[in-house]
Amino acid sequence: MILVFDIGNSNITIGAYDKDELAFTARLITDSELDAESYADKIQGILFARQKTAEDIVGAAVCSVVPAVTRTISMTVEKLSGSKPLIVDSSTDYGLKICMDNPRKVGTDLLVGASCAAFKYEAPLCVIDLGTFTTLCYVSRNLEYQGTIIIPGIRTTGDSYSRGAQLFEFEIKSPGQLLGTNTEGSMLSGLMHGTAAMLDGLLDRIEQEKGELKSIVITGGFSEMIEPLLQHKVIIDEELLLSGLLRLYYSNIFG
Repeated sequence: MILVFDIGNSNITIGAYDKDELAFTARLITDSELDAESYADKIQGILFARQKTAEDIVGAAVCSVVPAVTRTISMTVEKLSGSKPLIVDSSTDYGLKICMDNPRKVGTDLLVGASCAAFKYEAPLCVIDLGTFTTLCYVSRNLEYQGTIIIPGIRTTGDSYSRGAQLFEFEIKSPGQLLGTNTEGSMLSGLMHGTAAMLDGLLDRIEQEKGELKSIVITGGFSEMIEPLLQHKVIIDEELLLSGLLRLYYSNIFG
């Protein structure tokens, strides 16, 4: 079993692969205060619930935007399996030419998603990740990573509604009609239809600047909600980062 860890600002997504098949996924809260032993206890609990043990772990790969937690999870994996995981960073071979001002500063999660999309789908392409931040990453026909757009994410934007004196927190779900007939419906429409309209507009501008996109890949927790609202045809790939980490594990460990 190979474990892959996508450490984000809010959550750690764990994928467990038996060969090339995703056996299960799990989530933990990203907590920089926890030590390796605490994370080990949590991961052992996840494994136990699925009739697995630490002895089943033969390798691991980690990508992270939280350096302090990267170190802790690395120690956790070594504690559980006896071997160090692959830490995906700026020195990793992604199979892309990184055409950015400072390639070392590009988020590894963005590069993992872009490299996996370029391997699976036709370029030029754009990867949209609906996470804590909404990101759009462009990869050219020649497999050059040429740029990124970063926007506050859907949940972050939704939380801002509670700042209004007559507004409130609400459950984020698929909106009904475009024009809301009550406060909650109006906020949902603004959040979800607004996000979709923004993404459509940005994709139009990317195509105006770079030419036609052959593939638009969307991933992240809100993909299923946003996809029906988009005017562009997109491919939903909810396992993009996890399968990308598995691919990088094989290519960087075994060549």
